[in-house]
Amino acid sequence: MQRCIIHQICYSTRYVSYKDIKALMADLKLVYQAVTEDETLNNLVNFKETWGKAYPSYVKSWENNWDVVLNQLNIMFSEQTA
Repeated sequence: MQRCIIHQICYSTRYVSYKDIKALMADLKLVYQAVTEDETLNNLVNFKETWGKAYPSYVKSWENNWDVVLNQLNIMFSEQTA
C-alpha cells in the first residue's frame, strides 16, 4: 500500500495513458494542494467522478489510504495557518 502522498502521486501516474496524464495530474493536484479539508474531500470526489471509470485502481488507492493521506494534509493545513 502507498501510505504517503508522494508515493500515492507516483502510483497514480504510473500507467496513465500519455493522452490523459496532464488532465489527470491537474485534477489530482487539486486534491493534494487544497487549502481546507472540505475542499480536499470535494476535490477527491470530483477526481473519482472524472477518472474512476478509466483508472479505478488509482481512485481506490486514494480512498483506501485516505485516513493516512488526510493526516499528512492536516499537518500541511496547520502549517499554512500558522
